[in-house]
Amino acid sequence: MAAKTDRGEGVVNTATGLQRERLAWRPMKRSTRAIRLLATTLACVSAGATSAAAHDQRHHPGPYPQPAVGQAPNGEPCAGQELTLKIDGAEAPSVSVAYGPIEVRGVLHCGITPIRNAQILIASAGSPEQAESLWVRTGLDGSFSCVLPAGTDRTITAAYTSYSDDPGPSAKASVAVSVTPRIELQIAPRRSRNGRSMTWSGRLIGGPFPSQGVSLITEAKESSKGWKPFDQVVATGTGEIASFAYRYRFTRTFTTTTYKFRVSLPKTGAGEYHYASASSNEVSVRVIGRKPG
Repeated sequence: MAAKTDRGEGVVNTATGLQRERLAWRPMKRSTRAIRLLATTLACVSAGATSAAAHDQRHHPGPYPQPAVGQAPNGEPCAGQELTLKIDGAEAPSVSVAYGPIEVRGVLHCGITPIRNAQILIASAGSPEQAESLWVRTGLDGSFSCVLPAGTDRTITAAYTSYSDDPGPSAKASVAVSVTPRIELQIAPRRSRNGRSMTWSGRLIGGPFPSQGVSLITEAKESSKGWKPFDQVVATGTGEIASFAYRYRFTRTFTTTTYKFRVSLPKTGAGEYHYASASSNEVSVRVIGRKPG
């Protein structure tokens, strides 16, 4: 792997160290490729959970629960049903969660009275053309729960239909879920000298990954100053984990300086990688300064 050096133009801090350690930087082109959200395969863990595919399709002419032919009631419907939905314990129109299984909980009620033994449709969608759904059943207190597998950003909807011949749900709730991938970074050595190199290695946890990989930004910070981007690295892999490697050589650190480094997925995202922005752990490297000659 060819070493990156700090010769030439780039990000320049106003203090010592990185002011002279002109980190090589090249402008980042924002991807113009359309971002297509990916659907998530659902797998619920609930005592009352049953797959939609297991139901007789004759009982489900529409996209919402149809417990039986005709005007069969779904549980004990009443006027003014309400459905609440929480994602990983948070009840809000949109939530942000770390990559991993997602806990879905909710309650179906009519005032203070729970609606028991009712079927709830849980749908998870990342795009209009890709969606998965399953059924869960409410308990004696009107509650329901399930766990969805780890995956990309998505919208999760819970819907309840009072009677089997209703054209649509009588109560539903939706939450937009933003998923943050995990980025792990290691740098060696942690102590170096001007003129020597450091090697980065790390993992991006949260698939699937586009075939071209995911572009991550390498960033540096000196003292209390903000993070400065100076290069890019591409993480490639399959399944849930992608890896990356990088090498940088110090050539302009003339005063002993401690730098902090990290790798980030920018807020602008990466083409075909449908996750929220994220940053790795910070790694400190102390560089002994040495003037040329």
